[in-house]
Amino acid sequence: MNYVIYYLMEYGRYLLFAIIIIFVIASIFGKLLKNYHSHWSTLIDDFKFSTKEFYKLIEEELKSKGIKGIQFDEVQLYEGAQFSSVRLYLKVTWKEFDFYICGAPFGKGFFVSYWLINRNSAFQILLSKIPAVGHRLVKLLYPDTFYRHDSASMFMTYGDAVIKSVVDAIMKEKGMRLIPDEDRKPIMKNIFIR
Repeated sequence: MNYVIYYLMEYGRYLLFAIIIIFVIASIFGKLLKNYHSHWSTLIDDFKFSTKEFYKLIEEELKSKGIKGIQFDEVQLYEGAQFSSVRLYLKVTWKEFDFYICGAPFGKGFFVSYWLINRNSAFQILLSKIPAVGHRLVKLLYPDTFYRHDSASMFMTYGDAVIKSVVDAIMKEKGMRLIPDEDRKPIMKNIFIR
């Protein structure tokens, strides 16, 4: 018993220091500067469809477009806090962009949404946390370019078109009315504002 107290007294400050470091790192990386570029959603009323089958159709369609470097992964994201329920999303990654696609039963219908997220590097996040000069350093080292804007728009355009064509194909097959044009437009946001 005396050994436990001795070790706590001797090494307790290191343990406390480690806990503080973990807390600081978690607070820095907890806000990953994930900025969304665009999102879209719709609810198809009186419609049932398999989430996994929906994701399989989207993956097949995106693969057929010949986009190099695209990756697919099914991820479970928390609905709220750490210990809340999870929902299955299809995560499609290309360069620094992640498409999170949701297809889920909701009531008597089927809900479809996507979020196009710009993923910043850990170095960008660390730089942005430097008081007074962090954001200027990020702008200097990671300039806002037409190429970045165009890359985001290209990926969003393909992803948006594929998701809506899959939804249309499913609805046509079931003899349902297609989503009206005014409900097909994504909601855009400028992800490059720092």
